[in-house]
Amino acid sequence: MKKTLFYLTFIIVPALFIYFYNVYLVSIEGLLSKDPLAVTSFIRIVHILFPLVIAIVLIFLSLYSLKFSKFKSFYIVLTVYFIVFLALSILPLFSNILPLSTSVAAIYIMNDFPWYAGYYGGTLLFALVYNKINKPLLIK
Repeated sequence: MKKTLFYLTFIIVPALFIYFYNVYLVSIEGLLSKDPLAVTSFIRIVHILFPLVIAIVLIFLSLYSLKFSKFKSFYIVLTVYFIVFLALSILPLFSNILPLSTSVAAIYIMNDFPWYAGYYGGTLLFALVYNKINKPLLIK
C-alpha cells in the first residue's frame, strides 16, 4: 500500500468508526425508548460484536502502520491527530466559555474523542518504542 493511501486510510477509517458507532448507539437508544421488548438476540449480538470488530480493525491498522514508522511524515501525521483529538477531548471542560452541541449524537461523539486521542497517541508511542528497540537491526 502506498504511503499516502495508508495515511488517508489511517485517518478516515477511525473517523468513520466514530460516526457509524455513534449512529448505531443513538438508533439503539431510540429503539429502546420506543419499545424495550424490540431488542432481539441479533441486536444483542451486534451490540457486542460491533465494538470488537472496531477494536480489531484499529489494532491491525496500528500494527500495519509500523511499516511506515521510518518516515518523518508518519510521526507528523500521528502527532497532529493526537493533538487534534486531545484538544477535542478537553473541549467539554470549557463548556461555559464555548457553546457545545446538545444533540445526543454529538454528546456520544464527544465522549469518544479521548479514546481516539489515546489510539493515535498509543500508536505514536508504540512506533517510537518499536523503532528504538529495532534500531540495531536497521543498521545491518
